[in-house]
Amino acid sequence: MSNAKSVRAIAAAILDEIANQKISLEMALNKYNTHTLSLNVQDQSLLQELCYGCLRWYPQFEFLISTLLPKPLRKKEHRVFALLVLGIYQLMFTRIPEYAAIAATVDAARASNKNWATGLINAVLRNFSRHKKQLLQQLQATALNNLSAYYAHPLWFINAVRQSWPHQWQEVLHANNQHPPMHLRVNTQAVSRANYLQLLAQHNITATSTPHCDTGITLAQPCAVNNLPYFQSGWVSVQDVAAQFAADLLELNSNMHHVRILDACAAPGGKLTHIIETIPKLLQPVTDSVAIVAIEIDQTRLQKLKENLARLDASLSPSQPPQLLPPSSAITLLQANAMQPHTWWNGKKFSHILLDAPCSATGVIRRHPDIKLLKTPATIAKLAEQQLELLEALWPLLADNGILIYITCSILPTENWQVIERFLENHKNKKDVYEKVIAADWGVATKFGRQILPGVDNMDGFYYARLGKIKS
Repeated sequence: MSNAKSVRAIAAAILDEIANQKISLEMALNKYNTHTLSLNVQDQSLLQELCYGCLRWYPQFEFLISTLLPKPLRKKEHRVFALLVLGIYQLMFTRIPEYAAIAATVDAARASNKNWATGLINAVLRNFSRHKKQLLQQLQATALNNLSAYYAHPLWFINAVRQSWPHQWQEVLHANNQHPPMHLRVNTQAVSRANYLQLLAQHNITATSTPHCDTGITLAQPCAVNNLPYFQSGWVSVQDVAAQFAADLLELNSNMHHVRILDACAAPGGKLTHIIETIPKLLQPVTDSVAIVAIEIDQTRLQKLKENLARLDASLSPSQPPQLLPPSSAITLLQANAMQPHTWWNGKKFSHILLDAPCSATGVIRRHPDIKLLKTPATIAKLAEQQLELLEALWPLLADNGILIYITCSILPTENWQVIERFLENHKNKKDVYEKVIAADWGVATKFGRQILPGVDNMDGFYYARLGKIKS
């Protein structure tokens, strides 16, 4: 199998598994990693573009393919459907010459053991190429009758966003279909943002500072992290600006005593490393009353967390001491289920808890377009129950006068302020919790907490709520 055939055959297999086996794009790419390792850098880049692009516009391609097919494909022929999606994406969104895109997709059908479908795929793609202008006009004309095709999102999600955000729903859907920006978080213990912007300019990387936080940088064009000056030394991390608000909301300062921080669901560690960068002096010297516990249930993600901590430990600058990361005894990493504290908690309460709850990730669809195919209303309802269970499980671990930050990268109230509302209602008689209102110049205030919508100020969609524990 030549590389050209291999790229498209692998892409079709990945699309097929996501659409029909409901596995994530990340898992699918990992599964085919042995094949991708045999591809050169250019072909690996093409594979990424094909997978992400096809998933981003998949609901639209479903409409176009149904219009072009002489009769519907049999259900079992989902690999052929994936190949058609692949072909139409190339014809609509890439600069690959049309004859080459069609020929390569037909070759990929042969490489996928779908020889019988080569004629059909060739005919459908050539028909699309000949009538592309009319077909796209038809797509525009059907906007009111087929919202899913027009906005390239599943209909249930469009309806949910319209109901939740009646004045912003179209902007949200549009933002979800854009390529995401690349944001950096500067480790201000190693370098100032202004100085790092100068470093980027010296390396011919165009970038600007972000609004709302003093650690954020937006690159004009994404680049490989190894091209970022001193990335491996921990001077910067890749993190969306919306995720950079968590550390400040914990209200930590170097004058505090008896600080114990729990980062539940901690991997891959962006918020944890930000906390450490913000308050390194607070964590040294190490005492029994100053510590961080980070929980992660997945072994692979826990390893990624360890790698990020190791990179932070390398943070050096001429004016800084050689060790910015607190000694390892200050940080406890546990592979454990945050929902089952009895299996890992030592009984010492925490002054601060950061709960970055598992969620639908509907605020980061532009980074994870496979969400369009993977999530359902039932998924959302199940996640909301898990989120409430997590809150209830961790609340007893919070000390009197402590702070808990609840975070999701969802834009759906079911997972956000409605979870907080249910939690507050559950504790109405206990009178042990209150909302610490977030006063900020980012996001919009909801009934409880603040919501950032995707694309606003170039940020991802995030939700934050802050709860305080009343002294008993």
